[in-house]
Amino acid sequence: MNTKMEYGNPQEAFESAIAAGTLSATPGLDNYAGNYMYMCTIDGRHQFKNINTRQYLEPLTPGFRV
Repeated sequence: MNTKMEYGNPQEAFESAIAAGTLSATPGLDNYAGNYMYMCTIDGRHQFKNINTRQYLEPLTPGFRV
């Protein structure tokens, strides 16, 4: 599998994830966007990592190793 990793605009990645329901704009929720950092985009899928636990937001892109 040939993956393509790129680094996009973090603001756009967060806005896209919130619009899709992957992340939330509501503080206090487990998937609150303020608890995550944008890492990269792999094959068109944004990857986010929790700032406290360092765990990637599931589901991960197949073939991407943490």
